[in-house]
Amino acid sequence: ALTSGSVELVNEVQPTSLPIVQNAPGLVTTEIITGSHQPIAMDVTQAPFDDPRVREALKLVVDRQGLVAVVLQGHGEPAADQVVPPSDPMYGNVTIPSPDPERARALLAEAGYADGLDLVLHTTPGRAGMLETALTFKDMAAGAGINVEVVSHPVDAFWAEFWKKTPFFVSNWIGRPTAEMMLSQLYMCDSSGTEGKWCNPDFDALIMEARATLDPEARRDLLAQAQELLSADGPVIVPYFRSYISGSSTRLQGFAPHPLRYLDLRRAWLDG
Repeated sequence: ALTSGSVELVNEVQPTSLPIVQNAPGLVTTEIITGSHQPIAMDVTQAPFDDPRVREALKLVVDRQGLVAVVLQGHGEPAADQVVPPSDPMYGNVTIPSPDPERARALLAEAGYADGLDLVLHTTPGRAGMLETALTFKDMAAGAGINVEVVSHPVDAFWAEFWKKTPFFVSNWIGRPTAEMMLSQLYMCDSSGTEGKWCNPDFDALIMEARATLDPEARRDLLAQAQELLSADGPVIVPYFRSYISGSSTRLQGFAPHPLRYLDLRRAWLDG
């Protein structure tokens, strides 16, 4: 529709379709980093994910740059298993782990899985990137002796029957207006949005203190500590933040994509 001139704006262009838009006359694309991410969630109330050594091992098999290249075709940024993106003023600049399959093997051996680990990972092709993330993770995990069976479901069945009802699955989130909102909505002990059933009182205390702190630098320090804690001990592998790419005709003026994917046309107009 965009390339034929039937519409002036496509609010989200998938990386697979980007060359079509870029090669069409009279069209432009805009790309920004967002807080959108597709975590691999682990239920910490069930074995083997109740062992922090297993969670750390699974995080260490991930080549984050590789996932950005394969899944996002380069349109994103590596992430450090926490959910505050670099574009957020409260970003804690957590060190992004490098893949270390040998360390992962050692951790699994310490946890009682010296002969390897068999896992079933649930996902869906219903959101671009979720199935691709699962399949790429499967290949990466094999290098550390972890056998991952990827089970793909139709999108409606996945959200109704497998999301938060199985111990290991790929999820899909867009960003939130504030770092505190994203962290608390998903990872505080009493959160209704929790996917891994993780509860860490130290994490909750940091979030509560940040809520009551007016000084921005002091609040950033508290939220950075929360991000570090989530990265090290948390129930999710967050390998990347997705870019948001919009495509429009050159007639559309004054439009800027929003990092929360809101469609804001208040300052937009058509020229000619």
